[in-house]
Amino acid sequence: MDKNLLDKYNSREGALSYVAEYDDKLHRKLSNVTEFKILARIFSTVGSVESILDIPSGFGRFRDFFRARSQRLVEGDWSLEMLRENREQGESPDDVSFVRADARSLPFADQSIECVVSIRLSHHIPDREHRYKHFDELFRVARRWVVATYFDEYSFKNLLRELRRPFNNKRSKWTLKTSEVRALGRARGFEMLHSIPIFRLSSGHRYALLRREG
Repeated sequence: MDKNLLDKYNSREGALSYVAEYDDKLHRKLSNVTEFKILARIFSTVGSVESILDIPSGFGRFRDFFRARSQRLVEGDWSLEMLRENREQGESPDDVSFVRADARSLPFADQSIECVVSIRLSHHIPDREHRYKHFDELFRVARRWVVATYFDEYSFKNLLRELRRPFNNKRSKWTLKTSEVRALGRARGFEMLHSIPIFRLSSGHRYALLRREG
């Protein structure tokens, strides 16, 4: 990730500012409601599981949702301040643990977590090969399910951004194609069941659900 962004989220001020966005910004509130609906749809397929790893967990936006659907939840993040904020949000029950981790090199054994979740991280990783590595780590650690977001290269929002780039000098988004995510999963024995856009026009993010075959 961009060093400035890492430094921001690893500071107390940056962590608190990110938490505040979901209280103060309308687009965050709208996407938050939609994302919970998407996750409810996804977990109607996944069902209840023995364990979930949420990486990056941030301040624990989905913690209660995942707790209700697992016997054991691991909240992982690179930012110590995010983990601290997460832990201080309400109770810290025995079925939740916290770990600082790099999502491109997870400190877990192969197939050691039944369901691995990674939301809103891939589009922060500049190098495409590192985006591949991120997904490959999710597939390596997951025993049965992977839920992950990516910024779709062929989304309306990204195509429009690319058309405008010669005039506004904005950088390209750090994207993946749905076919790439499917292929990365297939290489590890996973089948893609869903790829759900948050919003078809105003967001390029998609939620993918993949299941280990067999």
